[in-house]
Amino acid sequence: MLKRRVSRIVLIRGALALAVCTASAGCSRRDVSVAAAAPTDHGLTEGTIVFDGNSLLGSREGQESVSDALKKIVRPGPAVVWANVAGDGSATEELTAHAPDVVDPFSYPGGGANVCVIWEGSNDLYKGAGVEGSLLHLRNYVRARKAAGWTVVVLTLIPRGWPTLPQGWETERTALNAALRSTPIGYDRLVDAGADSQIGPADAWKNLRFFLPDGVHLTSAGGRHIAELMAPTVRDLFGATPGRRISESQASVTCGNQREIDANVVMACAVRSPGTPVQFAWSFSDGAAGVTTMPVIHHNFARGHETSVQVTMTMSGGERFRAFTKVALGK
Repeated sequence: MLKRRVSRIVLIRGALALAVCTASAGCSRRDVSVAAAAPTDHGLTEGTIVFDGNSLLGSREGQESVSDALKKIVRPGPAVVWANVAGDGSATEELTAHAPDVVDPFSYPGGGANVCVIWEGSNDLYKGAGVEGSLLHLRNYVRARKAAGWTVVVLTLIPRGWPTLPQGWETERTALNAALRSTPIGYDRLVDAGADSQIGPADAWKNLRFFLPDGVHLTSAGGRHIAELMAPTVRDLFGATPGRRISESQASVTCGNQREIDANVVMACAVRSPGTPVQFAWSFSDGAAGVTTMPVIHHNFARGHETSVQVTMTMSGGERFRAFTKVALGK
């Protein structure tokens, strides 16, 4: 089932609530425990990385996702926009259709690394696209993201153990991985998970250290293993791309209007920016992300934690601005 919905507000990922602030919601501009974010003691200091694909990039049964594991390894600073927009059951054509609304609003060429990670192909094969069709779909996705300014990273496929897999799926997986290695479909980097000696062999899905009993989705250890394979590429891309900072006079974001809900605090985060943006791509360090057409959004902040807030604004002429801050709440 596809867990994506494009509307005035798009809730992409994260259990925490996201909602547009309206006058009836009683929003105010009172700042509460908010400080400007400054990157310190972080492995990655500035840029954007968005993860797109199928449910392998998500988490299952309380397991840690690949993107969350990677975040712990490479330690992005508060100025790094980190968004996971992967959708359960998604095949590549669906991802390509939705990406202009849920991936591209985060694109920020010139603001440090601008990386889109795509991990799909396994659902294409499952749905009968075949090797050539799956490769074509991935090429179309990659080319569209490149046109939107992204540096694109593609992962090769790992095995599955579903009893309902179509006959020949494993043979097609092997062939598609070989084609991804040898065919120039336009990606910038290839992370060859399918060639890894631990998680890539045909029967690796039987390893319950890496795979859940369904034979498809990853345990925390499996997610971390994939993250470790990705980390050198991500570090290299971020290290090779210097960023440009957006000053407070150009764009800023503040969060206020404190309202208690259980152990969380609902706050309205609002943007001040030059001109009139037509789209706002929000990213929170707790894993939530979303796209709105309004400059204000509600978010549930957990007490006892510091949460970074980043927003990428798209102007009517296509120019983009970015602002970030952090919110620290006591228990």
